[in-house]
Amino acid sequence: MLPVCLYCLAESRKEEMAHRNPPPPTGESQHIVTALRWFLVIAVIVTVGVMGYRIVEGWSWLESIYMVAITMSTVGFGEVRPMSPGGVVFTVFFVMVSVGTIGFALARLMNVVLEGHISGFRRERRMQKLIDKLEDHVIVCGYGRVGQEVVSELVQRGGTALVVDLDPPIEELDHEKLCYLKGNASNEEVLLQAGIKRARCLIAAMDSDTENVFTVLTARTLNPQLQLIARASEPGTTRKLKMVGADRVISPYVTSGRRMAAMAMQPEVVDFLEHFNQPLDEIGLELGKVEIIEGSLLDNNTLARAEIRRRSGAMVLAVYTAAGVVFNPDAEMELKAGQRLMVLGSQQQLLRLKEMAAAAS
Repeated sequence: MLPVCLYCLAESRKEEMAHRNPPPPTGESQHIVTALRWFLVIAVIVTVGVMGYRIVEGWSWLESIYMVAITMSTVGFGEVRPMSPGGVVFTVFFVMVSVGTIGFALARLMNVVLEGHISGFRRERRMQKLIDKLEDHVIVCGYGRVGQEVVSELVQRGGTALVVDLDPPIEELDHEKLCYLKGNASNEEVLLQAGIKRARCLIAAMDSDTENVFTVLTARTLNPQLQLIARASEPGTTRKLKMVGADRVISPYVTSGRRMAAMAMQPEVVDFLEHFNQPLDEIGLELGKVEIIEGSLLDNNTLARAEIRRRSGAMVLAVYTAAGVVFNPDAEMELKAGQRLMVLGSQQQLLRLKEMAAAAS
């Protein structure tokens, strides 16, 4: 119970710090603030003019608004009524203040609009140049709650993520220095822009199962060798996603349900497996694949005779054979060239095992 409470406190503390330290405003937000300021200036001038004619001349709301409109626009229409000397003086000062200010404000607003379009175009070009340089990256389609967690974990593990979303949070992604692309992930042109030919994996993490199905189908068509991982919300979607080409299908609801049941029944086992949810280098271990080369010390040898554990220190978790994957292999299992070993150990232990798999016997 205590670890759960501490975890909740840590998460709430992170959220509090995030609110205290929001990402700095980008050019787009600055343009919006500037536009609002000038709109406020125009609104203040109009209000002063309307209230001035109401007070000085005693005109109605409609007459005062009409007088302010023809004065500020300098169209030259006549006054609605003859004005008193006070009204004339007020009009002179109002013309001097309003015409110049309104002209300057409209010029600034036009400048803000043009700068916004230009800066947005420049940002898109700059981002596309960064995307064109990406190699072996992971395309994450959808930046909702699941997508955000995927990207966070990829970055933590040293991977390169590219976010594709219809409405990406540009300021947040710029602050995190993440590559992003605005568009529909099921569109061929968008995926080609995302560098799907050069990517190592695509993750369809959108909330809509339909969008995930179409995205996987499009991605498989563009790159048949690409690893595809998809999210499924409904139970029946898993089969459809695999039919259109998904290599792995993850259901957050099924996974979380199984995990909570495991915590209830086997909390110690879950606590042990938690260590593998963090980067292995933090606990001094690495998980890697070692291919057996023909004529090496491991070729035509059993696990027991090869003495992998004693000579390298690495632990063999599984063996990839032509027939499939053999988990927890028996000590008398004979190894052949071309097979791959899934092993766990330190960096030095994995290097020693690779030398055994490549060295001549």
